[in-house]
Amino acid sequence: MRPPGVTLDLLTAPGLELIGARAMREHYAWTAEQWRRRFLAHRERIVEGWGEETARVWDLYLTGGTRSFAEGRMGVEQFVLRRPEGTFAL
Repeated sequence: MRPPGVTLDLLTAPGLELIGARAMREHYAWTAEQWRRRFLAHRERIVEGWGEETARVWDLYLTGGTRSFAEGRMGVEQFVLRRPEGTFAL
């Protein structure tokens, strides 16, 4: 994960044009919480299928991700880019 500006520099360096950008952190905070709720609702089945250790790792991952998005410590951006007119890819 890198800062959005660094990602955008990497995408535009070869000549792509930015035509839109959107911060989606608030949406991901909600989405991660829904994933976590669904995970917890099925945790018993998950343990049966993949074991307690795997369930604990995912529980930690989903809990940490949910909090990080909600507290603004982690973000997700969507960039829409295009090739300039007259260019093509091989």
